[in-house]
Amino acid sequence: MADFGFAKELKPGKTEFSETERPGTETYMAPELLNAPDGAYPASFASDVYALGITIARTVLKGEHPYSSNKLRRQISMYEGLVPPNLQGLSWDLIDLILKLTEKDPGKRPDMVLVLRHPYFVLTNDKTKKHFVDQLWNGLQSLSPEDRSKQVKKIFSNRNFQQWYHNISGDKPATKEEMEKMAHTLPHYKTLNPDSSGSDAKAEPFTPAKKYEEAIKEAITSEYDPEMSLISSIRGRFCGLSRCRLYKLIQRSPKLLVLYFWSHLLDVVNESVAVDPQTGVPMTPTKAKHNSAQSKHKIIPELEWSSLYYDNEKDVDELWNIKYSENYADSQKTTEEIIGTIAKCNVSESVWSDLLDRIGSQRGISLLSAIVESHSSNVVDFVEIFLGTTI
Repeated sequence: MADFGFAKELKPGKTEFSETERPGTETYMAPELLNAPDGAYPASFASDVYALGITIARTVLKGEHPYSSNKLRRQISMYEGLVPPNLQGLSWDLIDLILKLTEKDPGKRPDMVLVLRHPYFVLTNDKTKKHFVDQLWNGLQSLSPEDRSKQVKKIFSNRNFQQWYHNISGDKPATKEEMEKMAHTLPHYKTLNPDSSGSDAKAEPFTPAKKYEEAIKEAITSEYDPEMSLISSIRGRFCGLSRCRLYKLIQRSPKLLVLYFWSHLLDVVNESVAVDPQTGVPMTPTKAKHNSAQSKHKIIPELEWSSLYYDNEKDVDELWNIKYSENYADSQKTTEEIIGTIAKCNVSESVWSDLLDRIGSQRGISLLSAIVESHSSNVVDFVEIFLGTTI
């Protein structure tokens, strides 16, 4: 995938060119970029998140823009940071993802590290749910004892859960900020629709947002049980929590609880620390900044990602052959990277055999250990192959 917004044809004999007046492709640019004064370009990671939201929307809409095919309507809507009106008919979780990615306020868009953990991806199948549980569990494990206790008490508080649920499911009156946004947006809408008038016209620009809200609310409330005690049963004690128990909680109400836990993930990521596995003592300051959090919670490699979503081993094998099979330096660092990745993947026996032939039995033990630690379903198959090559 490539964006040619910076591309420019060079004249014969020229080897470079000056920057364009407004770098980027306007139909993918965030409001803060579209509204930037001349000479300023306040691009950030959040701007890329917005562009990703537009890209996802256009992909699922088969090329149609989520705002409008009408240039003027699209430009005004994007400049004003309105909700994309053309998402109706999509699933609730996909709508929720696109809305969060295209949020007008850059500070409210999710960090990229959270995007692949959004319910739209997590609810795909059992493997993706287990992966989500692993990420949440590992995040809690990486906290200092003090921060871990604080996060567990906050996340597994029945009071906090109920408050979060009622904020999502309840009918909330418009806030002062929303009222001001309506007053600011209505004149632009009337410019585009000069024949509109009356109370219906005042509501029409905001109808998509209300419909999206109702679709999300319907999905979440369908799994809610007023008598559920799954949150309060933990009672804020980490010793009462386990990876398996966390997975069972999510299996009972996946839509409801994945979205709830996702809403807390950023706090877990930002407070995670490097902990000495021998002593349990934090090795870094307790508060991690955005960049360090991004580096400690890397986006998963495409091989692992594909393995989560495809049951067919051939698809994952093909990616293995393209990405790793013959295209990496045989160094300890890259071998450890490959071991850490493939231990979590659903690959065929031929890939296991090929890898063992190249890394040897000693590193094969490291791979076996990584497979066991990843709770992979490949353990039994790999042990048989490993024993067959070493005996």
